[in-house]
Amino acid sequence: MVRKNETIVESASEGTMHLVAGNVTGTQTLGVKVDRSVSVESLARSVASRMALPGNVEWALRDERSSAYLRDGESIGTQLEPGARVTLTPKTHLG
Repeated sequence: MVRKNETIVESASEGTMHLVAGNVTGTQTLGVKVDRSVSVESLARSVASRMALPGNVEWALRDERSSAYLRDGESIGTQLEPGARVTLTPKTHLG
């Protein structure tokens, strides 16, 4: 478990990065070390599983700094800086 104010320092590995992921209610927070080439969709599923969230829900990641939702098909390393904080939210299909 990562404390809310804890700073994540980038690892020496060029291919990996550290992130802090929290659920939408703010009740769970995880420190995550991930390969930069992993897709956002794969990371969202993995984080949801580690948080024991429902597997029958589609999950999205939102960058806490910009509030932008990350693009599923693209790699996490092209969309975020090391140490970024993301929020895991259920995808809703309204309308």
